[in-house]
Amino acid sequence: SIGVPVPSCACTGHRQDASGGLIMTESRGLYPDSYGAYCGDHPEPGFSECAFPNRSALPELERASWCRPGQPWCYVDPCTCPRNDLQQSSSFANTVLWYSYSVCGGVDSFTGSSAYVLLDVQRSLLSATNDSDDNDTSGDSCSQG
Repeated sequence: SIGVPVPSCACTGHRQDASGGLIMTESRGLYPDSYGAYCGDHPEPGFSECAFPNRSALPELERASWCRPGQPWCYVDPCTCPRNDLQQSSSFANTVLWYSYSVCGGVDSFTGSSAYVLLDVQRSLLSATNDSDDNDTSGDSCSQG
């Protein structure tokens, strides 16, 4: 399903370099370059809750609720889109991204799921082993204009 973003909460996209229509995620392999770029359902081929090992989609009723059609979301700028459901993404290395379902009229059933908890643990472990100060993972700074 495709939603329409709330005014002032434009979808920002993932800001990753795409090659051949694909982008590389942190730990889930290649994804379509449109992933999170607009209000809509986005395929999740890197999660066993959503796809077979060959990355083709599971039948809809066999998928976890958060990867079924009907809950659109996109990446947004937390500084211009202060939504209550903003969550930090762990999809891309060295990039702080925030996503929202409500901005697109969707309901977030991913955050809090077992897949989300596992990704959050992985993100924490990577953060703890990364000694670089150049890698801003706080996501708490908004430029003052």
